[in-house]
Amino acid sequence: EANAAAANSGDGGDEESIPSLRRVAPGLSRGAADNPYVLDVNGVEGLNRQIVGPRKHAVLFCSASWCRTCRSLKPKYIKIAREASAVLEERRTPTTSDSEVKEGEITFAQADTTGTNGKLLSRYLDVEAVPAFVLFKSGKLYGEPLSISRLPSKKLNLALQMLQSGQEYDAKAIEALDQ
Repeated sequence: EANAAAANSGDGGDEESIPSLRRVAPGLSRGAADNPYVLDVNGVEGLNRQIVGPRKHAVLFCSASWCRTCRSLKPKYIKIAREASAVLEERRTPTTSDSEVKEGEITFAQADTTGTNGKLLSRYLDVEAVPAFVLFKSGKLYGEPLSISRLPSKKLNLALQMLQSGQEYDAKAIEALDQ
């Protein structure tokens, strides 16, 4: 820990000799180095910096380290994010502008709801239980948090389709998938 603190503070320690250390501004992280598809959001500050401020379309996976269901959903969520990224890349052609590609882009993010920052974030987003998926349209909440315990999910797929197409959120259509 002393080496990690020294490397992060810049007071000694050689960051290059410890490859697992990365300098990251508070609230900003790309997640695990082997996971470039899901953005790591740390608290309300991170949410505001990474999703709300840039006015992104996004889905935020709210989970907790103690939650067994959350842990089982995580690799499936990463797979969904990876597949969405691949589809976006397929749409990119030599004549496609970045703004055209960004139009349909959805940022996949995850947040831990434990600890002080996590609890504040879950209250801020009105997340009562995990796992939950919160959607954002241009940085603003889009619909209600979705309580989903299995992926792939018809509810999440429909909500993402609505978001991507620019449609208004239809809670009744999503709730109908529960029956």
